[in-house]
Amino acid sequence: MTAGNSEMSTSAKGHYYDGKTARVHPAELGVNNNGELELSPALRPPTPFADIKISSRVGNTPRRIEFADGALFETQDQSIIDQWLESRGDVSPWVHHFENKTSYALGALFLVVVFIGVSVTWGIPWSSKYIAQMMPASITVPLGDSALESLDKLVLYPSELSPQRQAELRAQFQKRLPTDDSGYEYQLLFRGGGKIGPNAFALPNGTIIITDELVALADFDEELQAILLHEIGHLHHQHSLRQIIAHTSLVVLTTTLTGDITAAGTLIAGAPNVLMEASFSREMETEADSYSLQQMQQLNMDTEHFANIMERLEFAAVDDDDDECKQPTDSSDTDDNVDEHWLKTTEVLDFFSSHPLTKERIARFRQNKPPRQKP
Repeated sequence: MTAGNSEMSTSAKGHYYDGKTARVHPAELGVNNNGELELSPALRPPTPFADIKISSRVGNTPRRIEFADGALFETQDQSIIDQWLESRGDVSPWVHHFENKTSYALGALFLVVVFIGVSVTWGIPWSSKYIAQMMPASITVPLGDSALESLDKLVLYPSELSPQRQAELRAQFQKRLPTDDSGYEYQLLFRGGGKIGPNAFALPNGTIIITDELVALADFDEELQAILLHEIGHLHHQHSLRQIIAHTSLVVLTTTLTGDITAAGTLIAGAPNVLMEASFSREMETEADSYSLQQMQQLNMDTEHFANIMERLEFAAVDDDDDECKQPTDSSDTDDNVDEHWLKTTEVLDFFSSHPLTKERIARFRQNKPPRQKP
């Protein structure tokens, strides 16, 4: 090695791996007079900076200098590597300064958490609502068809209601459908609820499913029609599409922040997703309630029917979790006559529920009950 190209600047001590064998070579790496990286001992020819890749500085972890032929040099001499990069203008000295300040790191983490929280709580729900309004309802038809197929395979059972009874309820349902051009092809299907019990829900394709258990729970058909109006309200406000857009936006947000779709999936399954679902579902249930209440008033339906069936549904839910709770025998009982233990249990369950407090929902419909006509 001639004197001209062996005059090394301050060298970094470390270990060299030739990429061909498992042998480790103690060595020093420095910059020669030609501006090339040169090993001592000379285990390889001098290498231009353009042909290497230097890992970023992360705490005190070893820096890796990767060569194009697969060779590798590792060193703990962080400051020397930084000097090389700074002299070439590849890195600013303040970058590592900020990286090594715990207070700055915590501050940045706090800002990221705040940004995610604001986006999940307000930004994503707000944007998904207006994006959904710009999309036709038909866009969710394939999703609804797929959801129905999965539910029939995994959760629901064939209905045991007679064809005549199903026809009666469908005829009533047709009279409650909105006259506006919503783009949905509404249909009412009946299924055995199994583990989900008395329930009704709307799918993105305009299908509303009502379980045999809910039909059996109702004292009057008007109670079932009140529930169906609530489900139509979900479709009217495009809640299913809004949920799809919100979930997709959350995936994009987390992937952008983490750069890893796996990390995005983990985050979606964690606290941010729970936060979004809780606040979003309350808003949706309130909107669907408002739609049902308005339609019932326009159709001259007694809003007490919705309150009664909701109250009965709560009794059924609490009875499943607590055998000591007593279900009222008269659907016209007011809140003052309801068993105190049931009320307390319901309030506790509602506190952790994503829906508005059922007691408040019941009170809302009873407060808007039309006055009795004088005989």
